[in-house]
Amino acid sequence: MTRPPPRPRDPARVRRDRLILAGALTFAALLVAAGVYLMYRTVTTQGQDAVAAMSATDREWLARVERIGPRSTYEDVVDLLGEPDEESLAQLRPSWYVGGAQYNQVRVYFWDGRATRVSWLKLGSFVYEKRFR
Repeated sequence: MTRPPPRPRDPARVRRDRLILAGALTFAALLVAAGVYLMYRTVTTQGQDAVAAMSATDREWLARVERIGPRSTYEDVVDLLGEPDEESLAQLRPSWYVGGAQYNQVRVYFWDGRATRVSWLKLGSFVYEKRFR
């Protein structure tokens, strides 16, 4: 049994397929570049730079976050920030979404019933951290 000869390729179709592939690869490269930029900007903006990058809503939250101290209990933090938007097992790491956005999140870590750390990450903008131990 012999194979029939291959059909000649249509040059217009080959060109179209190559353009589609080039477009898809360009789009993927742009997505990766945007992700790298957002992560770089997030992790390099800390401390006073983070405070300078905050919006008015973020600064309102900062005033409340600054009142959390090493003796703060879970109930104290809930009184300051309200009910958490996301709970973890045994209330060890609850999260609050600033402005209702998951990409702007304050997380308070507890150990032995007391706050040990406050971590605030706003994706593409800043990281703010406060440690007590």
